[in-house]
Amino acid sequence: MRSHDGEMDVRVPGRSDRYRSTQGIPTRSSFAAHDGRSVADLLRDLSSETVSLVRQELELARAELRDKLDVYQRSTIALGGGAALLLAALLTGLWALNTGLTALLAQSMDLDVAVWLSPLILTVVLGAMGWGMIRGAMNRMKEEGLVPRQTATTLRDDKRWAQEKAHEIKEEITHGR
Repeated sequence: MRSHDGEMDVRVPGRSDRYRSTQGIPTRSSFAAHDGRSVADLLRDLSSETVSLVRQELELARAELRDKLDVYQRSTIALGGGAALLLAALLTGLWALNTGLTALLAQSMDLDVAVWLSPLILTVVLGAMGWGMIRGAMNRMKEEGLVPRQTATTLRDDKRWAQEKAHEIKEEITHGR
């Protein structure tokens, strides 16, 4: 995105303003006052500004990828935490709950059935809870993705800008203005 003064403005909703570029991006008005400049000067300016633009895009991509990796890192920690909790729940709580549920089931059915039904019920309940935690973390990671969307958008804009500038220079050369 570009502000009215031509500065690169890549604010991401919910994030700080740390992506705001301090260098201006050339605008139409910056080429409007080229009276008396040679074609070589125009091409040199275009080349210089294009290099600056590519550097800014790379800076934006690095910053955006750093943020995405932070989200992935936090989500990975949540995945590990969810898996550890799931394992702890299965190993420590299952035994105690199994004993209590077996005793409860044994009051209404044969003990031979209660002994295998109790752990089955507990496994399904704890498994659903653990899967819910893992699924939530996976969804957050999927929503964030690794593609730097803001950079891709500004690269498309910059490509259009460069094509327009090249066309203007070609017209300048062809028509000798």
